Amino acid sequence: MEGTMSIRGMASGMDIDNIVEQLIQLERRPIRQQEAHISGYQQSQKAWQDINSQLYNLRQANQGLLDLRDSRVAFSNHEEVLTADATTQAQEGNYNINVLALAQNLIISSENALDSEPGVSGSFTINGAEVSIEEGDTLYQIRDAINHAQEGVRASIVSNHLVLEDQAGAGIEFGGDTDILQELELITGEGDFSRVLQEQQDAQVEINGLLVESTSNVLDDAIEGVTIDLKRVGQSELNVGEDIDSQVEAVQEFVDAYNKAASQMSQMAGRDGQLQGDTLLNRLRSNVRTQIMNPVGDGEINYGINHLGSLGINIDWQTGQMSLDETELRNALEENSEAVRNLFQAREEYEGFQGVGQRLEGLLHRTLRSGDGSITMRERYYDQSIERAQDRIATLERRVEQTRARLIRQFGAMENAIGTMNSQSMWLSQQIDQMGI
Repeated sequence: MEGTMSIRGMASGMDIDNIVEQLIQLERRPIRQQEAHISGYQQSQKAWQDINSQLYNLRQANQGLLDLRDSRVAFSNHEEVLTADATTQAQEGNYNINVLALAQNLIISSENALDSEPGVSGSFTINGAEVSIEEGDTLYQIRDAINHAQEGVRASIVSNHLVLEDQAGAGIEFGGDTDILQELELITGEGDFSRVLQEQQDAQVEINGLLVESTSNVLDDAIEGVTIDLKRVGQSELNVGEDIDSQVEAVQEFVDAYNKAASQMSQMAGRDGQLQGDTLLNRLRSNVRTQIMNPVGDGEINYGINHLGSLGINIDWQTGQMSLDETELRNALEENSEAVRNLFQAREEYEGFQGVGQRLEGLLHRTLRSGDGSITMRERYYDQSIERAQDRIATLERRVEQTRARLIRQFGAMENAIGTMNSQSMWLSQQIDQMGI
């Protein structure tokens, strides 16, 4: 230790420093034991943190099942013609859709290329919005003035032509000082557009033989709860049905999350696991499995769907892993999707039984909540155990240093005594030599 006296054993010939160090190492055995305890606590705490993370993921996946709602999805067999989205208000059905024409906006431009500084000033209106131009404004400033005045018509510049495009399906109507518009070559003396690049046209669509017209290529009121996005002229079959795929995906995510959590807990509780024999872990493993796999009631409730096995979900009791028969799940959803959702979501006060997901949520809430959750309490126990061990080490370290100081004093006294004896022995030998004895 820095600042500690070193004894070389000059008088005794002994390696005093090494002897003291060996004795100190014996004294430090309780400290090493406490350090081993701390390492074990930290590893156990890390194991619980990993389990906590996996159970949190399981809870998130379970919440996905609790949030499942009756939903609809729209499928187009020719997505190059149209795509569609459906809300829960959409009615299931099939629709023959024939896109006769796409909507297109009116696009006009100046008759000829304009000077970079057209040299016009004044004001005019586009669809009722006033546009003011000051003398000396460049063509780009005129473009910006039009765009800032309103949002329904978009101005751009192409090869020094001023181009206006109707983006709201309302057309383009000028007013005010028509002289400026003529100078910009947007209209003729008769008030007509000088140059039309694209005529305005409504979309025309036949839905099950009925003609629907729209100024936009997005139809949001032709079929209740369905938004149709027209892509090109052509025919497509549109099927509106229940969104089974998303429900199957949510169940698969739950199965995957359960397997990861179960595997983590099994590994930690196993023969070589860090938490082998931990009663909380063993109880938690059993409770999670019970809450998930036990029936929610007899076979008379919920149309006979009263346990996960009814959906093709089972646990291998040897490996502890959960499996999903997707075909069986899809059949159950197609037959009675409401009963499938109730198996997870049902509440005692409404459906007369507690769903699997509700039971699991209650268990995981008690296990994972901060403050007084069972895992939080276990981690707090390890924190306190580590703190106590560290305090014990600090006390033991002080004792070790006291022992070191005592040993140094004792060996120092021994060296002094041996040195004195050696000096006296030499004096006596000298005296005897002088006396000739």
